Amino acid sequence: MGCRLNFLPAQASIGSKAGKVQAPEIATVEDMVRVLDEHPQWLEALRARLLTRELLTLPQTLADFIAATDRRFAEVDRRFDVIERQMVELRTDLERQMVEL
Repeated sequence: MGCRLNFLPAQASIGSKAGKVQAPEIATVEDMVRVLDEHPQWLEALRARLLTRELLTLPQTLADFIAATDRRFAEVDRRFDVIERQMVELRTDLERQMVEL
């Protein structure tokens, strides 16, 4: 149960022997991978047809999410630093008051 595919780039000229383009034959998955490696523009076109817009934009969406999360955690860290300083001050004040009693 084999499937043979022959592809020619859309801009390929078929005509004179000097300008004739040989279409790659694809008989196996390995052939398909090799051809897509040899023609990255075909890979991009295939990817655009097979993947949804959401999947195509997922890397940027994830990068945006990571950046927002990093900013949020930086703010949380800053707030915890303030609280920690306040706790140290309160403890120092309490210890001082205990000594005075």
